[in-house]
Amino acid sequence: MKLEKFKETILGFSRVVGGVILAGLLLVLLAPLSDAQAASFTVTDVSEFQAALDTAAANGEADTINVTAGTYNVATTLIYWSSENYSLTIIGAGVGLTILDGGNSRQILNLETTADNAGLRVRGIAFHNGNSIYGGGLQITTNSATIAVESSEFNGNSSSQVGGGVNAYSTTGNISVSNCSFEGNTSGDNAAGLFAQSEGSGTSMSLMGCSFNNNSAARDAGGAMLYPLGSGASITVENNNFESNQAGAPFGCGGGGWIRAPGGNITVKYRNNTFLQNASLGEAEGGGGTYIELPTGLNNTLNYSGNTYNNNSSATSGGGTWIYCVNGIIDISENTFTENSAAQNGGGIAFAIEGGTIIFSRNVLDSNSASDLGGGLNAAFGGTLNVFNNTFYNNSASEAGGIYFYGESTAQTDILNNILWHDTPQGIAFSGGIPVTARYSDIENGTGEPWFGTGCIDQDPLFADPASGDFYLTWTNFPTQDATKSPCIDAGDPASPLDPDGTVADMGAFYFNQYIISPDIKVNGSDGPITLNQWDTLNATVALDNNDITDNADWWLAAQTAFGLYFYTFSGWVPYTQPTYQGSLFYLDSYEVFSTPVFGLPAGTYTLSFAVDTNMDSNITWNCLHSDSVVVNVAE
Repeated sequence: MKLEKFKETILGFSRVVGGVILAGLLLVLLAPLSDAQAASFTVTDVSEFQAALDTAAANGEADTINVTAGTYNVATTLIYWSSENYSLTIIGAGVGLTILDGGNSRQILNLETTADNAGLRVRGIAFHNGNSIYGGGLQITTNSATIAVESSEFNGNSSSQVGGGVNAYSTTGNISVSNCSFEGNTSGDNAAGLFAQSEGSGTSMSLMGCSFNNNSAARDAGGAMLYPLGSGASITVENNNFESNQAGAPFGCGGGGWIRAPGGNITVKYRNNTFLQNASLGEAEGGGGTYIELPTGLNNTLNYSGNTYNNNSSATSGGGTWIYCVNGIIDISENTFTENSAAQNGGGIAFAIEGGTIIFSRNVLDSNSASDLGGGLNAAFGGTLNVFNNTFYNNSASEAGGIYFYGESTAQTDILNNILWHDTPQGIAFSGGIPVTARYSDIENGTGEPWFGTGCIDQDPLFADPASGDFYLTWTNFPTQDATKSPCIDAGDPASPLDPDGTVADMGAFYFNQYIISPDIKVNGSDGPITLNQWDTLNATVALDNNDITDNADWWLAAQTAFGLYFYTFSGWVPYTQPTYQGSLFYLDSYEVFSTPVFGLPAGTYTLSFAVDTNMDSNITWNCLHSDSVVVNVAE
């Protein structure tokens, strides 16, 4: 049954090739909306658009307005206000096709409803050069109904207060923004790209698959500001890209992303986002890439994982990230901080957690710097702090190039299985009410220091290629026990959970995988590279030798193309990380995925990959990944 189920999932893999992949991707990305449509309008100019909005506001139906392709020069703000209990959906032909332009002198579109089920949805429209006090491009407001902004573009808009691109507000409704781009927007106060706010308890906000580039706020949040005021709110921020955004002086925080949730008992999922060259110029807390504040409540939860920070900066602390939480469970895992800088503390990341439990694990902090304390990490805490299986490399500060700890007298720490190498002037320093001791860690020049505890070593960890950011441990002659084996392999705390390969825990963020699992993918019987002409046939096969290992795993089928990286799912190809199949490993004999003519496939290089990873969590876990790829060069 497992084999049949897997075969079912990969039968459609033939759409990787030829013009079929393009058609398949378009079907997924441009699939029609599934909302019930009671009344429908098609508009071709601004006057028709406003007339449709006026009619929809009072016709007693759930409405859809289709805005055809073209550039609409908006001389007067397009306005919709309705007290009816019906939804409104506005659909453009797609960004680059349907463009609304405000001429830098007016707000472009203002939508507002007051009834419980009167949701608002905007999709496939470009908003350019809008200007207003709030929401230069789009102002969208509900009382308790849902707000959704999807697959739209906001370029060159401005506000004097908040939300240069979008200002989304709901009293008690949920807000979602997905697959949108924000570029070159400005704000005279907060939130140059996106401002989202709600007030009621139990609301949700989500920001998914969006990009924020070159947005600038005079104060907080150059990119996006999420601000739920009520208790029990949930916030999801996943798979977004923030590049070259700026929060201004003298008070700005959160150059890329900004979250403040003062209601208490908040749940935040902040995962798989990328931050590059964002800056926080203010003299307040900081956060060049990200600022998160959870100031009240005993049961806050923050899941902060899989994020990447490169070359972000803060005029105060937290070059990559600044986090404050009064109490709760904070899990900061599997993030990468590279070449970030802070004028004060925490070049990579700084956090202040007053109570609760903090888990800091499987992170890489490489070449970050702080002028004062903690080149990689500055940790101030009053609860329980667990720092394990992280890699710190080449970080620098005036004191504690790797980690600076400040613990209250009530705090507890457990620091184990870490690697701190080439951090200057030293790996660890601490102050406050408790001493800090590292265990089972590899710390350069740590011998003789008061914090150099049981199981610690001072030996070259034998990273694969640290200059290029590859911090996997090496063992050239595996499985022969010789000097090519990193001293960090099987050298972690024996009482720690075993590594996924069943061996004693390694030190550092990435364990050396001693499993022997062998996936295989071939094209026309070749491991590649292989060159095919338009008249050739492409035949692809996959196989897996699991060596009797039956762990649960994510199974991946992926295609790296000239038009992006795509993953195959039950629904078709998607431009974000999602496994093809999840389940236990089993032996898979050579299986033909597809055999199809090359004719129609654009010339270029295509890399087809088949992989499994034994951490079944719907994310690519690199240190658990077993993969094989084949490169196909398609000729003209």
